[in-house]
Amino acid sequence: MNFKPYADKIIVKSIKKGKSDGGIILTEMQGMENLVRGEVVAISDGFLFGDKEWPVTSKVGDIVWFQEGVGVPFPFEGEKYLMLQDGAVLGKEKKIKDFKTDRPNIIPVEGK
Repeated sequence: MNFKPYADKIIVKSIKKGKSDGGIILTEMQGMENLVRGEVVAISDGFLFGDKEWPVTSKVGDIVWFQEGVGVPFPFEGEKYLMLQDGAVLGKEKKIKDFKTDRPNIIPVEGK
């Protein structure tokens, strides 16, 4: 993406529910109805608060989770994106090598 957000902003491309990303298929689960996931496509350099620099924690390519309705619609070069604060991200997915299951509503968590 040829766009650089300012301050603590990131640009996210939403991923539709139920879409496979090479091992995990997400479906509706209790308590997750209002969560959305997306791929981070652009990040800011962070911001200065007082004398301290605060970088954003998200990285380009991360698959992140956030509340539905958070962020500002951001059309750019014919695509639809969301611009949101890095702090609005609830968490990010970690890829688990060769994960397989016959239960598509299971989201594995990588252990220590």
